[in-house]
Amino acid sequence: PPSLNSLVRSFVYRRYLDYGIIDSIRKLHSQIRHEANLRSHQFPDRSADVKLGKGGIREIEFLAQMFQLIRGGQEPILRSRSTLEVLNNLVTLKLMDDASVLSLQEAYYFFRKLEHRLQWRSDAQIHYLPTDPAAILRVSNSMGFEHASEFHHHLLAHQEFVANAFAQAFVLDGQSHGSSLKAELGHLSMYPEFSKRLEAMQQTKRYVLATEVTKENIECILLYILDRQPPVAEKTLLKVINFLESIFRRSSYISLLKEYPKALDRVIHLLESSAWGADYVIAHSHLLDELIQTQTEYTPEQDPNQYWSEWAKHLRLKLDEVSQEDGGQELMWNLLRDMHHAEIFRTLLADLGIGAQGRLAVELISDRLSCMADIIIQESLTRIWQSMMQSKHLEIDFTQSGFGVIAYGKLGGKELGYGSDLDLVFIFDDTQVQKPSHEMVELFMTLARRLISWLTTATSSGVLFDIDTRLRPNGVAGLMVSSLSAYEAYQRREGVNTAWVWEHQALTRARFCAGDHRIGKRFEEIRSEVLSLYRDPKSLRQEILAMREKLHAGHPNRSDHFDLKHDSGGMVDIEFMTQYLVLAWAYRYPSLVANVGNIALLGMAARVGLIDVSLSDRVAQAYRDLRKRQHELRLEGKQIARVEPNEITESIQLARDAVREFWQEVMQPAR
Repeated sequence: PPSLNSLVRSFVYRRYLDYGIIDSIRKLHSQIRHEANLRSHQFPDRSADVKLGKGGIREIEFLAQMFQLIRGGQEPILRSRSTLEVLNNLVTLKLMDDASVLSLQEAYYFFRKLEHRLQWRSDAQIHYLPTDPAAILRVSNSMGFEHASEFHHHLLAHQEFVANAFAQAFVLDGQSHGSSLKAELGHLSMYPEFSKRLEAMQQTKRYVLATEVTKENIECILLYILDRQPPVAEKTLLKVINFLESIFRRSSYISLLKEYPKALDRVIHLLESSAWGADYVIAHSHLLDELIQTQTEYTPEQDPNQYWSEWAKHLRLKLDEVSQEDGGQELMWNLLRDMHHAEIFRTLLADLGIGAQGRLAVELISDRLSCMADIIIQESLTRIWQSMMQSKHLEIDFTQSGFGVIAYGKLGGKELGYGSDLDLVFIFDDTQVQKPSHEMVELFMTLARRLISWLTTATSSGVLFDIDTRLRPNGVAGLMVSSLSAYEAYQRREGVNTAWVWEHQALTRARFCAGDHRIGKRFEEIRSEVLSLYRDPKSLRQEILAMREKLHAGHPNRSDHFDLKHDSGGMVDIEFMTQYLVLAWAYRYPSLVANVGNIALLGMAARVGLIDVSLSDRVAQAYRDLRKRQHELRLEGKQIARVEPNEITESIQLARDAVREFWQEVMQPAR
């Protein structure tokens, strides 16, 4: 019955990953192995047990059940009663590689076939091989082997593979420590602050109330860290204490770090490398599971279409699953946040070069984050629309809704960072009616408001995004949702209230990101037409200069530090100059309307002779260097990306000089 299944599921499959189960399964397996050994001593003729013996059927089943118990709460496809089906799904989820699963399945088939032959031969529920050579030969023949030696060779090969696979999954990688933590700290005078913090932690209520197993695991973890070579810096050890305190209540995460020292090594690498990353994993400790994941078959960089297509498909399947449960909407909100956090964490690990070959470039990081945001917006809108149509007893697919989301700013330019806001504008198609009805406007207003709620509401899993809608026509004074006709008239400066130059600057980085693709196509046409309008270069330059000065005044820098974004010679200067070139010359060079990023647009401008090629190359490199340094400072936890005078490297100085030279050439007079 559904109610019974739901009850059983809540007990068997935990919502969070449960690594504490590993030790329990290991102990249960040891008991079974111990009993099997006792039977072998008591009955020597039953020692070769293909079910309970080493590398036998039970170890394959335990291996599959470990993944089911740890991950079944989050991955419904692991809740199967079939061992072979579970093994197949481990490949689907990238938890085991194809070759290993195939070998386990072959062993399982072999053992089951052998088990059936043994039971048929004896007409009894037995699982051990006979000792009589003639009987062994008959069993070998029934398994398709001419000689017993050939049969034994295949049997031992399967048992050895299964035993090794089981050992890798269940045996602690690290060695137990003979010394106690107290004894270890006794001669570590080099860590006085760490010793104080550790003592303070051990006196906290949460630590005192923790189970003895959790305390033992924490001691093992700290001893492992203190034994590392080269020694871990004390400031990192202090971060380790903060981290452990954040996961006291999740004993399974403590178990994970004890069971998988490689995961612990990666935690230390993360804590050492990024203050922002350390805060992120402390805030979202469920992400620790990502530290033991095997490499996927491909990364977003190797095959982006395939990767994001599968990511979106997986998201939809999981949303379908939780939507059927009680409290479906909140569960969907949490699922969106959990999957978003997990993908951000994978990107962060690649960013820092943890568990990967080399570090990921800033541009590729932004590509990942932007693609993921697009998918989340699209899937959220689809779910909201379905709910709205059901309440109205209508059957209109969202792809035919006539609603579109336009991304501006960093998302529009696919330069999204880890904590970037989303600048969104909402439009709907009114071209099929003479005048949009009040009901139509209200429908799309509700859709937009609910989307914002889906993305910004704080749940137990946190917040997805902060949303900024001020770039819509007429800003905060305008309607939340604009009709396509009104949007086009506003951008073309037809009517009383029309777009300012700075809004056309913003339009250079705008793109359709979610919704009905028909309206997306029409938006792109409007955008191209508006950007291709003729503008007087001199008047345009003066308006952009005035806007640049206004923006500069809005971000005053009274220090002697170089603000990589807002100061003269920074990234905003590059963006403003690129936008000027687009707005001034797209009427003559249509390729400039493409939303391909500042670096590509600079190259296009150079190729048509608007700027010097060598200067274009230098400014493009400057933009890369400034973005890279800004990103590094963000990872260090800096809220504002400013560089002290004594930390300005040669590449940063060359970048600033190139930008200033570019400014003088394009935006004369020089500031």
